Amino acid sequence: MNQTITKYSASFTAGSLLLDEITRVLSFLLNDEIEEKRSEIINKNIIKINSESARKRVLQEIRKRNKSVDKSVWQMFESSVQAERKILMFYAVVKTYPLIADFMREVILNKWKSLKRDFEERDIEIFLDKKSTEHPEIEMWSKTTSAKVIQVIQRMLKESGLLTGNKLNSLEASNHFWRFFIQVDDLWFLELALLNKEQREIIIETL
Repeated sequence: MNQTITKYSASFTAGSLLLDEITRVLSFLLNDEIEEKRSEIINKNIIKINSESARKRVLQEIRKRNKSVDKSVWQMFESSVQAERKILMFYAVVKTYPLIADFMREVILNKWKSLKRDFEERDIEIFLDKKSTEHPEIEMWSKTTSAKVIQVIQRMLKESGLLTGNKLNSLEASNHFWRFFIQVDDLWFLELALLNKEQREIIIETL
């Protein structure tokens, strides 16, 4: 792990996985035009959000996630089915936000390895409270922001397929799809997707 602690951002609360919004700007991402055509995307309301200020916030989040992943993610997105697209968008979230990455590793993965499938809102609250000692920015959040962080984390877990009701699930996709993450040197994501060791080994062996 890096010695420098990266500040936690709550900006992901501007949206969840942003699946619909990213689908609408996919051509800009594929053509490396998301930066130069920002004004066009906002002024023509390509992402279909009524408020201009909200469009700007969402586009800022899309740009941030775009900078955190390889362009091949959008190429894979284009050829993937809806369930796989949700997984790709969750991968982008984990790559972009240290808070989400730490939460997945320290809470979700640990629960899964301990054969604990139950999940509740309190799990997020405990995580944030624990992390506030090394991330004082958490203490600076308003009650509204903290509540939104908890709400959106839960929503992303549900949208990705990791959470159904209050039960954790491993993500399901073809071996061909999972091999993509190995090809971009992010084998670790298979474990965060809650694939067991045997599944991961089969995927690696069939490369």
